[in-house]
Amino acid sequence: MTPVEASEQLPPDLAILLLEDNLLDAELTCASLGVDGGCRIERVEDQPSFEKALEEHLFDLILADYSLPSFDGITALDIAQRLRPDTPFIFVSGALGEELAIETLKRGATDYVLKHRLERLRPSVLRALREKEEHRQRQLAEEKLRRLAEDNARLYEQARRASLAKDEFIAMISHELRTPMTSILGWTRLLRVGGLSQEESVTALEAVERSATVQARLIDDLLDISRISTGKLELNLEDVDLAGVVATTVEALRIPAAEKQITLQAETAVRCIVRGDRNRLQQVVSNLVQNAIKFTPDGGRINVELEVVDGRAELRVRDNGKGIRPESLDQIFEAFRQERGSPETSGGLGLGLSIVRHIIERHGGTVSAQSDGLDRGATFRVALPLLDATRERAASTKGSQMPDMTSRAILVVEDDCEARTLIATILKRCGANVLTAESVSEALEALPRATWDAIVSDISMPEADGYSLMAHVKDNYRDGSAPPVVAVTAFGTPDDRERIREAGFARHFVKPIDPVLFARSIAAMWA
Repeated sequence: MTPVEASEQLPPDLAILLLEDNLLDAELTCASLGVDGGCRIERVEDQPSFEKALEEHLFDLILADYSLPSFDGITALDIAQRLRPDTPFIFVSGALGEELAIETLKRGATDYVLKHRLERLRPSVLRALREKEEHRQRQLAEEKLRRLAEDNARLYEQARRASLAKDEFIAMISHELRTPMTSILGWTRLLRVGGLSQEESVTALEAVERSATVQARLIDDLLDISRISTGKLELNLEDVDLAGVVATTVEALRIPAAEKQITLQAETAVRCIVRGDRNRLQQVVSNLVQNAIKFTPDGGRINVELEVVDGRAELRVRDNGKGIRPESLDQIFEAFRQERGSPETSGGLGLGLSIVRHIIERHGGTVSAQSDGLDRGATFRVALPLLDATRERAASTKGSQMPDMTSRAILVVEDDCEARTLIATILKRCGANVLTAESVSEALEALPRATWDAIVSDISMPEADGYSLMAHVKDNYRDGSAPPVVAVTAFGTPDDRERIREAGFARHFVKPIDPVLFARSIAAMWA
């Protein structure tokens, strides 16, 4: 034994599984380790007890005799390799020939110690624990390097796509703005020159008006996307009858639908009161219906339906038009995407559906698209939380628009102190029981302490990130009882959204967050 090993202490909370059928040998083995009362040693004598202990508990070390009444050490080693492959396994045997000892090491044993040389056991255990920790640190370092390489590759791809998207965007902007401008300038100059007939003059003025309207809409979309990307899109919240908004918007769009002989039918008999921005909700309905008109052929049909489904207002816009390719459904709400239809139906900047998604998410709702494929129509579905008038009025008298989350247990995982405090304060103000964690390791320690209704987590954190936490949650709740995990992050690109969605997060909020809308969206998960 080296001087270092002689002075080195075993961890006081060491958990050891001892497979030994002889009580006296078990006592000698424990005594040779020189551990104090804090060490937990669980002794088992047969195969069923050994398997059960490994399945139900975590151990830092396995010590096993080789010769046992009901099974041998090789079988025990194979079981340990299958159930707990990362746990050091040391044979403590009365007799183990050189050939057999080499075989056990080849099969994965960490070391072997003969019972008449138990003075070697403690140094062997210390080395095994050191090697285990070194292996764990190597795995962490390799995982960090792997994530770093993936992040670098993802950032490179994002930069490449961003550069390509910028070039395409500039070309698109130039085309879409020049097209109405060509009409405006051309007809204006003809009117200035004179000589047009009365009918031609009327046609010219109508063309100028239509082109100016198209250009104004393009500029409005650009301004909205700019506000969204900088977090400056403001909402003026009030109690809104969504049925009235839908009916008014549909009536305003009957003329462009009639120009294509499209049947536009609205069913809005139900009364749906939501908390939202009336103008922005009208913009959502208008964008969806105009989108349907654009991609529905002459003589087609569009149905706009509003219902209460599972305690939420659900708006559906169905058409029998061009449809959407299945591979494009996940991308249809990204900015500058135009996946529907054919080239002859293209036009615009591809911003309308992206704006729709952002507005609906800011209202605590969801939006989705469904289609059976090209030329088979499409359905756009918007779900918004209904207003609980009694609760909202009570909250208003207290100067608050916060939802009620009383008795909800929420775990907040965020390494930034300011952000962690803000999120916890928002949720506590709603009555939730909140526990905070600064890292994924702290969060994993907290998971078994309570039955959590939700977990709110940052994505980018040191050592382990939000994706790692999500993987642990899935692994720890294999019975389907996992709480929903919400991502609150500075990552907001389309690729980030896709990765977060694929990882299984229930919601995705991009910093900075609006406290009221954040709280309402969290509460809507249990509506």
